[in-house]
Amino acid sequence: MKIMILSTILFLLAASIVAATPGAVWTTDVNGVVQNQNKYYQGEFVYVEAQNLAGNAVCPYEIIDVGQGNSAVFNGNVSTDSQGAIDPAQFVFDTSNADSGEYKLEVTCPGENKKSDNFKVVESNSNDVPEFGTISAIMILAAAGLYIYRKRN
Repeated sequence: MKIMILSTILFLLAASIVAATPGAVWTTDVNGVVQNQNKYYQGEFVYVEAQNLAGNAVCPYEIIDVGQGNSAVFNGNVSTDSQGAIDPAQFVFDTSNADSGEYKLEVTCPGENKKSDNFKVVESNSNDVPEFGTISAIMILAAAGLYIYRKRN
């Protein structure tokens, strides 16, 4: 009987701790399509969405450069709707002048603990999109193959 009472108390305590810190924030694109978009090229904009935060609240946020001693590099405010959501996505950071590295978005709504999401800023990489030369070489080889095929037939 004592074990049942103790386990009930522990369960209620754990449930109250979980209930005390609801909500989540995540980085996304301008349309809010990609949840947890954690990689941004320099020059891209970072947006935030959230669920289950304080309703109808103005929540301050900070962008923290994790690689530079956790120093704040930008701050502002985002607003939640009556359900505690940040939706549609709200702009929070322009990466144009950001150094490559890891950053953390921290949002603090009134009466709640900080909610955070990490993301990385990377330099533009020409290897992400095939170079014109690569595409040209493929097209030339395809044209040559088609030419040879037609000559034989």
